[in-house]
Amino acid sequence: MREDPPTVVDRTTLRQVLHSGDPAAIVAVVAGHDVRPALQLAGDAVLVALEAGATGADNVAGTVVATLRERVWDGDLELAEELVAVSDGRARLGEILTVELDDVADLLEGDLNDGGGYLDLQTGDTWPLVDGDDGYLADVGVDLDDEPDRWLRVHPLGSHDGWEDMAHFAAGVTDDRLRGRLDEAIHGRGAFRRFKDAVHQAGVAEQWYGFSAERRAGRARAWLAGEGIRARPRRWVDSAGDG
Repeated sequence: MREDPPTVVDRTTLRQVLHSGDPAAIVAVVAGHDVRPALQLAGDAVLVALEAGATGADNVAGTVVATLRERVWDGDLELAEELVAVSDGRARLGEILTVELDDVADLLEGDLNDGGGYLDLQTGDTWPLVDGDDGYLADVGVDLDDEPDRWLRVHPLGSHDGWEDMAHFAAGVTDDRLRGRLDEAIHGRGAFRRFKDAVHQAGVAEQWYGFSAERRAGRARAWLAGEGIRARPRRWVDSAGDG
C-alpha cells in the first residue's frame, strides 16, 4: 500500500517553532512535513535544534542538507555547509551573527539611488542611510567613525534579482493561462505592482510570498557568507533577553 506524501509545511508554523527556540518542536515539524518550499527557513530552524543537541536533529539535518544540495539556489550551499559543520562539530571560519536575513535583503535590493545602509556587527541590526549621509546614522545617533570595525557597509544591488524571482516563479506555474498572465505582467514599467496584483487575483499570493522569502533569504545568506559572516536566525527569546 502506497503511503501518502508528507504534507507541505506551513511556513507560519515553521517560523513559530523557529522563533520559540523549542528544539523538539522544530524536529517534529521538519521531520513530519515536506519542507522543500521553505528550505532556507527550515535550515535555520534545524540549526537551532542541532546546536541544542535535540534528539533527531541530525536526521532531519541530513534530509535538509540533501535537498539544499539538490536545489542549489543562492545561499543553499552555504546553509548546507553550515548544517553539516554544526552536525559534525567541526569548526568553521567566520563570525556567527544573529540577524534577520529579510532586513539584509531589504538593504541589498533597495534602489541604487538610496545608498543602502549598514549592518551592526555587534547586534545584527540593519540601518538604512538617511538622506545619503554615509558618515552618520541619524536614527541611532551614531558616528560611524567612532567604531569603524562595528559597521559593515551594505551597498544596494537594485531590483534585478527581485525581477528574476518573478520570472522564475511565473515559469514554474503549471497552468498555461496563469503563466501567460504572470509573464505578461513582469514586462514594462510597473512590473512589480502588476505582478503583485496578478498573484493576488489568481489566488497564489501565499505561494509567491513564500517563494520570494526563500530567494531573498538565500541571497542575503550568500552575501553575508562572502563577508565572512555565518548567519543565525533571530528568535523571540532574543528580544526578551533570554537567549
